[in-house]
Amino acid sequence: MDDQVRHEIGVYFEREARQTPPGVRERVLARLAEAATRPAPRARRPPTWLALVASVLVATATVGALVVANLASRQQPAASPGPVLPRVGAAVTYAGTDGAVLLIGGAAGRSVLGDMWAWDGRGWTEVRPATLPPARQDALAVYDPAHRAVVLFGGFGRSDTWTWDGREWTRRTTPTGPPATAADMIYDPSSNTVLLTTYAKGETDALWRWDGRSWTKLANGGVAASGRLVSDGRRVLLVGQQGTWAWDGRAWSRLSPATPLPALPIAGAAFDGVQRRVVALVAGPAGPETWTWDGATWSRAHPAHEPVLSPGGRLVGGGGAGLWFDGAQLWAWDGRDWTLAGRKGGHG
Repeated sequence: MDDQVRHEIGVYFEREARQTPPGVRERVLARLAEAATRPAPRARRPPTWLALVASVLVATATVGALVVANLASRQQPAASPGPVLPRVGAAVTYAGTDGAVLLIGGAAGRSVLGDMWAWDGRGWTEVRPATLPPARQDALAVYDPAHRAVVLFGGFGRSDTWTWDGREWTRRTTPTGPPATAADMIYDPSSNTVLLTTYAKGETDALWRWDGRSWTKLANGGVAASGRLVSDGRRVLLVGQQGTWAWDGRAWSRLSPATPLPALPIAGAAFDGVQRRVVALVAGPAGPETWTWDGATWSRAHPAHEPVLSPGGRLVGGGGAGLWFDGAQLWAWDGRDWTLAGRKGGHG
């Protein structure tokens, strides 16, 4: 996710957290007014500094009541089993055709993490191979079915390549490779290779291909747009605020769907292998929006529940249903609604 989109998602997330549901503020203020009209017992007037402290405490309690009431008013499922430590900027990907999901690294507070977790459909288990890639945040990971390996690239300030064969990690040393400005990575079913984009000044300035052994910079890979890479099962798309673009193996072309994706910050896009559609999460003006792509046009879905959007979240797909990791919880898309993965009933 490029810095501009990350910033827009962050601003959106903070705005959502500050919103107060209707009626909460009025109830809190009514209670304060009621308390103010009660006759106070005769007592010695406290010092001015004590009255000031008391007013600060009352104000803090009021704000706290508003925040708690705001959170409680939203329909949130009970927590699903998650990694021991919530995080942002983790690399998340399907790890094969059995539905297993891998989570690598990320950051918790000021600590950059170097751990690895596996999701089996019910909960997370920490994986401790003999060798792990160095700790990293905002790395890219994707499953390469042609070579039966997970490809891990980069992270903040990094440009190294690692592969996971299901048992161990191997660092891949290549004569050339993408820079540390890598933005997104996806498996291309038309060429049986992995594609990676790099960004410069808000645009996709280069496209790189991983063939299982080395990286190659492709000619005509740049495009005046930025966004998320996603496969629709036949080809690779670039979707974002500048429209929907398709890669034909030689160049990018802008598509003209009957219904376009709205020009809003996109949190993620992934191919839902069960529904055979692309699912995208967009930061809409009134809250998260779910959109799907059927290969020709976009349509907005109206699920009963929307996942929590966070700046470091990841939407993954390809090996099964679309999954959104919000930094603490894993959400699953079933074509109609979002549910917390691993939780019976999905909503607590």
